[in-house]
Amino acid sequence: MLLSLLILNPISVAHATNALDQPEALKANVSLFTDFQRARFGLDESGEIVGGVQVQDQRIGLRTEMGITTGLSAFLAFSGSTNNAISYVDPRTMGWNPNEDEGSLQNGLPIEGGVDAITTSGLRGVWMGVRGTPFSQLRGAKADWLIEGALRTADKNQLYSENDAGGMALRLDNTFSTSRGVTHPYIRATYTNEKAYLATPSGGSEIEIDPANSIDMIAGAEFDSWADPSRGRSLRLEGRIFFGYTSPATIPSGFLLPNVITGTENTAISTAEYSRFGTGFAVHYRPMREMEINAEIDLAWPTPHRLEHAYPVTTSLGSSLLSAGLEVTYFYR
Repeated sequence: MLLSLLILNPISVAHATNALDQPEALKANVSLFTDFQRARFGLDESGEIVGGVQVQDQRIGLRTEMGITTGLSAFLAFSGSTNNAISYVDPRTMGWNPNEDEGSLQNGLPIEGGVDAITTSGLRGVWMGVRGTPFSQLRGAKADWLIEGALRTADKNQLYSENDAGGMALRLDNTFSTSRGVTHPYIRATYTNEKAYLATPSGGSEIEIDPANSIDMIAGAEFDSWADPSRGRSLRLEGRIFFGYTSPATIPSGFLLPNVITGTENTAISTAEYSRFGTGFAVHYRPMREMEINAEIDLAWPTPHRLEHAYPVTTSLGSSLLSAGLEVTYFYR
């Protein structure tokens, strides 16, 4: 749950131009996937690095998609986190800046024993959705238009409170792609809306959590690199660039900073909006007609932003976002 506040994986593990892999009526795709996401933020106060925070999530999951009629399919995706964690680098106590009348990590002291990481694991929410192609190259058009709408059930695996269900989410996705010989360019836009929910952090009272919403714009292309049509084998390489926007959010204080002023822990506090820019690479290999293996990696850089509005601590220019995934898909045709 928290990682979706910080980093929206700009591409799902399945590649963006998979309109051609949409199953026909009563046919299906079944995928096993695993992915790793990590956000590393340096903490900056008045130009001085005052520690760092790392958020990571390792997941495994299953996705199945069934064709309903020509150009229309429905899917379910289940996933679980094996390690969802927040950890801190060179943590300091929160001191006080009397000149500005506010908390200050610059005026704090190093925490000799460090700060224990916050960790959790378990099942996540279930994505349910439909995908449609109003027009497709398979039906004689010059391009593909893939539309996806999906709803996620409440995310049971969250770091804020072990006993609360988390919030639901909505995702809307549009992809346009075409073919120019061995090159298949595409553009994609994804909007994810995370719903607010009530939670009771450990040691605190009930507050409303409102995770960030995200918009991602991706442009890329796949390149046919090798094929053996007689056996249905092929290899495609993909490159992409993307831009993302993350809206402000409301979270419990003391999660993104290693230490806050006594008495304010676990109270509701807002985070700032920010943008991110990045690039990615993927390999799509079919060892046979009925199977495809996708491997990909994305790296992004977020713009500096304040992690908790009550404290003058922003992320540094050296912050980074990393996402990597592997998926194996079986095509029942």
